[in-house]
Formats: sequence, C-alpha cells, structure tokens
Amino acid sequence: MLSDYFYPHVGGGVEKVVYELSKRLVKMGCNVLVITLGSDGSNYTVDGIKVYRLPSLNLTEFFQMQLSVPRGVKNLLHIVENFSPDIIHAHNIFFTTSLLAVFVKRFSKRKLVLTAHLGSVESLKLLRRWKALAASVYERIFGRVILSSSDMIIAVSNAVREHILSLGVSPEKVVVIPNGVDIDDFSPSNNAVGIGKPNIIFVGRLIPNKGFKYLVEAARMLINDGITNVKFKVVGDGPCRKLLEELVDEYGLSPYFEILGHVKSVSEVLREGGIFVRPSLTEGMPLTVLEAMASGLPIIATNVGGTPEIVVHNETGLLIKPGDAKQLAEAIKFLIKSPDEAVRLGRNAREFIESYYREKFSWEALAVNVLSVYESLLG
Repeated sequence: MLSDYFYPHVGGGVEKVVYELSKRLVKMGCNVLVITLGSDGSNYTVDGIKVYRLPSLNLTEFFQMQLSVPRGVKNLLHIVENFSPDIIHAHNIFFTTSLLAVFVKRFSKRKLVLTAHLGSVESLKLLRRWKALAASVYERIFGRVILSSSDMIIAVSNAVREHILSLGVSPEKVVVIPNGVDIDDFSPSNNAVGIGKPNIIFVGRLIPNKGFKYLVEAARMLINDGITNVKFKVVGDGPCRKLLEELVDEYGLSPYFEILGHVKSVSEVLREGGIFVRPSLTEGMPLTVLEAMASGLPIIATNVGGTPEIVVHNETGLLIKPGDAKQLAEAIKFLIKSPDEAVRLGRNAREFIESYYREKFSWEALAVNVLSVYESLLG
C-alpha cells in the first residue's frame, strides 16, 4: 500500500481507508506493507500492518494544499525488493506516493491497483482559478500516467468512476467499491437535535476544498439573523487552521465556535447530537458523511462527487450547491427551526446505512471486494 499519510497521522479520509482496509486484509491472511511519508525514515508495526515512512518534505503549509515530496528514494526499492509484493496498491491520484507506485511497478514488474478517491475538481475554480487550473493540469498529465500504468482502478463512487472514464480510461479497468463505516462505533445517541444549543458539526482536514470558509460565512449570516442558540464544532486540523481562526475572530464569532482540532474519538463528538455539515468543493465518497449518517445525524452536504449517491435530498439529508454560503445558512436555519424534520432525516440516514451495510458499507465488505480485485489480477 502507498499513501502520503497513514496512522498515527489520521487527519483525512484516505489514510483511514488505508488503515481499515489494511487491518482487515491482515486478518484475512495477507501480508501488508504500507509505504507512507514522514519527516524521517522509520519502521514500525500497527495491528499487524508493517509500515515504512519514507523521508519527505511537507509543502502543504506553503501551497495551502496537500503536498508532500519524498526527499530520497534510495531505500525504497531495497525495501520493496525484500518485501516482494504480489500487488502494489496506490491511493489517490493527487498523492505523490501514487507516482512512486508507478516507479515501483516498473521496477518490480508487479500489478498495480489504484484507488481513486476524488471526482471532478471543477468546483475548485470557486476558490482561486489557479488552484483549479493546477489541479486539472496535474490530473491530465501526472494523473493520466498513474491511470494508464494501473492494471485496475477502484473508484469509491459511481461519480468518481465517470470522472475516471472522462480521463480516457477503459471501462473494464474500473470497478466501484465504496468506502466503509463501523456502525457499532458510529451509532445514534439519545440526544435529540433541538435540545439546548444545537451543535453544527464539521469534520475534515482544514484545507480550502473542504469548504470551511463557507461554514464561517454561513455562521455569520445566522448570527446576524438572530439565531444565536448554536455552537459550531470543528473537528480536524490542517494548514488552514490559522486562517479559520482568523476568520472566526474577524467576524466576531469566537463565542459560537469550538475548533477542536484532532480528537480522540470522532464518534463521541457525533454522538453528542446536532446537525452535520459538509460544504466541500470536491468529494469521492465522503467518509465523514457515512459516519454522520451512521450516527443518525441530519446531513447538509454539497452536491459534489459521490455525495448524492448516499445523501438523497429531503430523504437522507439536504443537498446544497458548492460554494453557496447563503444556501448553507438557510439549510441550517431550516433544520434548527424544524427539529422533527431534522430527526426524520437523521433516522432515514441511519436506516439507509443499515440497509446496505453488510453488502456495501462495512469495512469487511470493502476488504473482501478489494481482495477479489487482487485475485483477478493474479489469476
């Protein structure tokens, strides 16, 4: 497995998917080595997963986008040769380790599987045009190298599959396997949405495309509209945390915000009850939305990537346009004013996950389906 980030660094969905998948593959009898990035080279084992951290330079703070670059790869080929993998599995086209995976494939002459975690990056133009252009150029140059080098591609949603096909990939190379969730860990509590101060919960890496800026703007609209019995809880960290704190302070919203950073248990925060918001500009199959749905929370999410495949408008949540703070504010206001509707949406969300859990949304189903992809390539 190759991923720019991995346990104990868990700040986004990709590294959690890699961890949960690897852990279950080990239980199924596979020998798993995760190659990830870090400040210096180190080896350790977690839950039976062998891990090697490749020394790298983290440029995320400078570019305000996720970017880490390996500082040297002289030990990488030696480690791969000793491990002698049957399969190389890379995650996320935009991770530099996916480019390394292409290099490793050509050196080791092994089969390469890629999991594509993101759909279209078109909505990034709502941030700054250069960011959307940079992402598009990278995807169409380096992304196509990674895609063409992959023997099979796992798309985490139908929307991601369609996007991958638009980049010229043959349909028979792409299979859809959605992300998973633990419905025992993420489960509803007895706290009703509307009791006391409603919690508006955001969970995600603090980078621009997760849309935290629109949440702050929506919060300002709500407070100015006299809706002050709210508490905005932000779970997660990232290069834009300082920017978030400055925006909250600039708008005089500090009494209404709790920026929690990394927490020991996301499920405990969700179990406190509230309204879950996901105002992101790009998505594949948002892990935190699955977790919030399993927790029985009403969801407000942008209509991007694979989100509409799980959040059905007015049935399992509310969908809004990306980059529209006013629509986000109106959706939050509606659920605060209509607690019965919020409870209905949360209940439907939990029932939706339960209905498809065993065959689709469990981590065990993910591992079984991924292993079948490996076996098909190995014959």
